[in-house]
Amino acid sequence: RWRQYINGNFFYFNERSEMVEGWVTWNADGTKSYFSYGSGRARTGWQQIGGKWYYFDPATGKSLRWRQYINGNFFYFNERSEMVEGWVTWN
Repeated sequence: RWRQYINGNFFYFNERSEMVEGWVTWNADGTKSYFSYGSGRARTGWQQIGGKWYYFDPATGKSLRWRQYINGNFFYFNERSEMVEGWVTWN
């Protein structure tokens, strides 16, 4: 499995060198990337997928989790990298 940076975009290829589309979870840290159907490009920045909001690091294409400071505002993302709306309580 390989993540490749080609012409300014991230792509992911499986062990048979086939381009992967859809969700990929990175086991090392549990973050995810989403590779668009049709183009295979990793989505970056704010993306709405399946009715949920996600933020993908523009430099890596990986999803963010937990509390993040983005463009001057704090946001919270759960363990599935989905943006949480409303009140969040920290223990």
